[in-house]
Amino acid sequence: MSILAKFRKIIFRIYFFRILCKRLLLKTVNQLQYILDLRVIQQASTISVVNLGLEDLFIECL
Repeated sequence: MSILAKFRKIIFRIYFFRILCKRLLLKTVNQLQYILDLRVIQQASTISVVNLGLEDLFIECL
């Protein structure tokens, strides 16, 4: 195998490894973002219920 062929093989492996790592990292980040979004939505829905209850009480007092 010539030096040029070995060099191309090494470059190809590095390129493939970088793409693979980026996809795995992106998948991990997306899963983390999904989990964080779910937590924010759950907290927001809890706060919305509390706020709606307080607004209803405030309107009834008027």
